[in-house]
This record gives sequence, C-alpha cells and structure tokens, in this order.
Amino acid sequence: MDAPLPTDAASDPAGCPAVGVLGTGNGLSGQYFVTPTLTGLALTRIDPSIDFNWPAAPDLGVPADGFSIRWTGQVQPSFSGRYTFYTDTDDGVRLWINGSLIIDDWKDHAVTENSGVADLVAGQMYDIKMEYYDGTGVAVAQLAWMSNCQAREIIPPSQLYAPPVLCAAPAIGTGTGLKGDYFDNDDLTTLRLTRTDATVSFSWPDGMSPDPSIAPLTYSVRWTGQVQAIYSGSTTFYVASDDGVRLFIDDALVIDDWTSHARTEKAATVSTVAGQKYNLRLEYFEASGGGQVQLLWGSACQAKDIIPQTQLYLTYMGMDCTDHGLGTGIGLRGDYYNNQDFTSLVATHAAEAVDFDWGAGTPDPSVGADTFSIRWTGKVLARYTGPTTFHTWSDDGARLWIDGQLIIDDWTDHQAVEDAGNANLTAGQLHDVRLDYHETLENATIRLLWSSPCQPEEVIPATQLYPPVSVGVDAGIDAGVDAGVDAGLSAETAAALDGGVDGS
Repeated sequence: MDAPLPTDAASDPAGCPAVGVLGTGNGLSGQYFVTPTLTGLALTRIDPSIDFNWPAAPDLGVPADGFSIRWTGQVQPSFSGRYTFYTDTDDGVRLWINGSLIIDDWKDHAVTENSGVADLVAGQMYDIKMEYYDGTGVAVAQLAWMSNCQAREIIPPSQLYAPPVLCAAPAIGTGTGLKGDYFDNDDLTTLRLTRTDATVSFSWPDGMSPDPSIAPLTYSVRWTGQVQAIYSGSTTFYVASDDGVRLFIDDALVIDDWTSHARTEKAATVSTVAGQKYNLRLEYFEASGGGQVQLLWGSACQAKDIIPQTQLYLTYMGMDCTDHGLGTGIGLRGDYYNNQDFTSLVATHAAEAVDFDWGAGTPDPSVGADTFSIRWTGKVLARYTGPTTFHTWSDDGARLWIDGQLIIDDWTDHQAVEDAGNANLTAGQLHDVRLDYHETLENATIRLLWSSPCQPEEVIPATQLYPPVSVGVDAGIDAGVDAGVDAGLSAETAAALDGGVDGS
C-alpha cells in the first residue's frame, strides 16, 4: 500500500492535501546508444532518477560525445492537479507523458530549460519516455517536476517505475571451462603450464604461485574460450583482481586495467542473446605479493556471481580482420504483403538494402500505411571471418535468420527498438539471410545492420547483399547464371549464388 508523502504545509496553497502519495518505484530503464541518433545500443540499465552532469562518458562502452539515451517506464504523481515537467539538457531532448509529446527540443544547444504540462491524478501510473542526445562538449540531462501542491524537484526514484523485466527460461550450457595458459613472468611469456579451469576464481597467498613450475610474485595467465549467455539483454561482466587485468568479449577490449594495484573490481556491460556463444579472453598478471582474480557476471535476470563452468567452453574462434573488400551485390529481394501474416503478396522489389524509415507513410503504392509485412531474402557476403553481430532497428516486429538459424526474434508491437544476434561468418563466403518484418500502426521503421571487432556498426550495404537466383529444374546451371546476369549481377557472382535462398 502506498504510504503518505509529507509536504511542506507552510508553502502549500489552500486546497492541497497535507500528505501525498509516496510510491515504491525504482527508477527508469535507460537504453544507452553509441550514436546521437538512438542507434547502436551499448547497454541497458536502471537509472534511479534523471539527474546527470557527465564529466566523461556515462558508462563503459559509451563514448564521451555523440551518444544518446532513451529512458522509459511510468511515473506516479504524489498529488492531483496540473504538473509542469522541466528538462535541463545539453543537448537535445524530447519528453512524452502518457503518449503525448510535451517537450520537443531536438537540436544542439548549451544547457537549456524546457517545460511542458500534464494533468495527473495522485497515485495513478502514467507512461513516460524521455529521449536525449549529446553532441560534443558538456553533457547534461535532468528531469524535474512541480505542481501547485509540490515544490520543484528532480523526480525521485520512489515515483518512477522501470518496465518489468520478463525473464525467459535460462539457457543452461554444457561447458567444461576455459583454457588457461600460465606464464613464469608478468608479461605473458615463458609458458609453463596449460590446463582447463572450470571457472576463474583464484586467490594465491603471498609466496605462492598457481603451480610449482612457476615462481611466486611475478606470473601471468591468459584464459581463452567462449562464454554462453544464459539470458538475452544487457549482461555485465565483472573482473576482480590484484593486479592487472584485460577482458575481451568477441575480441573487443571491454575492461582494461593493466596496472599494479590492490584488489579492484572493474565492470563492463554488453548486449547478449540467450544461448549464443561469445569469444572470451581474460589476461591477468601478478607483480608482487598475493594474487587474486575472479570473473563474474550479472544481469536483470541473474544475480551477480562467478561465471559457472556450464557457460564456459574451450573453443576460441578468433576474429580475422583481413578485409576481403566490398562485394558486387545489389541488395536483397523484398516481398511486400498487404497484411501481417505474409499471405497477401502485392509487390516485389528485386533488390534493395534494408534501411527504411517510412514514418506514417506507405512502403509501396500497393501497400497500406499500416498492418503490412515484408520478407527480405537472399545472401550476405562476409567481409571478415569470425563472430559477427547482426542488428535490427524496427518498429514493429522483426525476425532474422542467418544460415537458417533464428538469431533475432522480436515479433511484438513496439516503438523503434534495436535487437541483436550473433553468427559466425567466413570472409568472402555467402551466407543465407532472411528478414521478416511487420508493421501494425503509426510509424514504420526497419533497418538491418551488422558489426564486429573489425568494423563499426553500420547498415549492411547493398554491395554485400545478393537477391536469390531462381533456377528452373530443367534449366541447368547455365540458365541460373544467365538469370543472375539478367538480374544485374556479374557472371561470377551469379554462379556463386546459383541454387541460393528460396525465399520460403
């Protein structure tokens, strides 16, 4: 039951209750993006309130400039009446209350106050969304409110409610641990021992070492393998150590603390997909005294704990950043349906990259502005060898298959959100791709992107995408190549595509 919130009776005008509703909230969900355009999701976390003046990057994995944030959840007023909401930001900001845009100042500027009003009822829940971006220099974001019965204040955590986290069944693995290479100095040279470690949770007292073949005081270890996510969403990796550590996830350096120090804990948050495996490399050195190192993780669906053996695997698939160059593709085939269940085909686009924001408009003259669906099929040509993250940015639902494996499954109605999934690609090879999309009401957006340790997140260019090449049963290989050439492909590419995705 909500408890009363004391008020400053001396400042309350006549008609205001002596007490207000004190909520039990925990803050808002904040999605942090690596671009100023709300793309490139880096992490999701719960922020107790929006009251930030960042002297540097807001979190690991987020740049100090050119980032953006979307906060969502619900707000619960303490009193009934007209509330004024205030934002103080540098740079742009938009604020919605219960779906109504009440502040819209989406441009670069110094710290600026904006305001908007909404009529609210004490104790009721109202949807709230605030979007913010930082260009360069100072980064400030604050959200406050005021009413006739309440002094102006930053909206407190008790009145803000993050959306509930729906945790699917955990994806428990069958791992056996990580490969540990142990070195007889502190610079990862002079290998003395290789073994399988079930987990990384060690404490070596002063004068001791990991193995009799290694001298105490100065030694180092490199653990390699893969880690399998238990849940989808933002997962935080923690390394507690005495002394230095470096942690790489999918060959990207996420924790870098390669210095001598007493026991210290560092953390980094990355997006993961349940059941997916990610390259993991942890490097550690001990310079003097006792040594300690632990590898942990946690998320909204799992308590912080040592990463268990079941989620750790010996296989390590290193990323090969040899660039095989741009392809000669022209895009994926797009089949457009005038309903949401792919049963009323009305148009086919022969080849296109998937990078669309139709707003409230229509994607094709033969398709309505709402309740439509699209299926893109073909192949994607990898530029690099190793684990690659595919991203969809969609409003509404999207599903993505790579080589027949469903790696993104967000078939729900929602505002524009980014989803991600991983697949192992081989440079210069063609991989089957299928993307399903549906739109229900209002704005329609769909983009297909990729990223890896070798390349930043980007819309997959048409040069790397190839439409299916149809081949008749009796037509033979030559006819397939001819069909590909007619479609605008080179003879070599058409031959490589022969017998490709069937689009079903």
